[in-house]
Amino acid sequence: SMMFHDARAFNQPLTFDTREVTNMKGMFWKARAFNQPLTFDTSKVTNMHSMFFHATAFNQPLMFDTSQVTNMEYMFNDARAFNQPLTFDTSQVTNMSYMFWNARAFNQPLVFNTSQVTNMRGMFCNARVFNQPLTFDTSQVTDMRYMIQSAAAFNQPLPFDMRKVTTMEGMFIGADAMTYPRPRVGEALNIQLVKMNHIIATGSGGIFVTDDFRKLPKTCLVKPDPDDAEEVISKSHVELLTQGDII
Repeated sequence: SMMFHDARAFNQPLTFDTREVTNMKGMFWKARAFNQPLTFDTSKVTNMHSMFFHATAFNQPLMFDTSQVTNMEYMFNDARAFNQPLTFDTSQVTNMSYMFWNARAFNQPLVFNTSQVTNMRGMFCNARVFNQPLTFDTSQVTDMRYMIQSAAAFNQPLPFDMRKVTTMEGMFIGADAMTYPRPRVGEALNIQLVKMNHIIATGSGGIFVTDDFRKLPKTCLVKPDPDDAEEVISKSHVELLTQGDII
């Protein structure tokens, strides 16, 4: 781990035999000039924490075998040029916190198996151009703090299972493109979106105020009851709208 830590000028081809390597934590940490193809055998690697942390020039395809990896925390944190497709096997990964933090160029589809992930804190924080559908299995996730904070282009529905999530502090702060849905007057956007996610996940009812219902997922389109002051109401009192209905 930390093999090329802070090797700021290093940019040479690597033909290492990595068949027995288990830990690549911080391998290219702050290797700011490095941008060489990597054909490593990673079949035994379990830890890729911070592997390309602040490797600001790196933008190469990665065909890694990640089937044994459990930790991808900070993996592309501040990898500002990186924008390559990722087909990682993430079935063993438990930690994806800050994985794409400040990955300013990254905007690739992600079809990750996240069934074991418990931590998605700050995963796309400040990933400024990222705007891809997320169909993650979040059934084990407990921490989503700052997950999409300042991801300024992100505007996708989030059909997440939130039942085990214990903290969502600042999840949507600065995610200014989000229209799923717009907030109530006087209510913070992140609070309104937390409520929306809960309603989608649980199938319960809810009231949302928006200027364009056509942009909302059908599962959360509701006709507010003017006689019901509650912001979250039972499913029996909600009339679901179809896309394009006028109210």
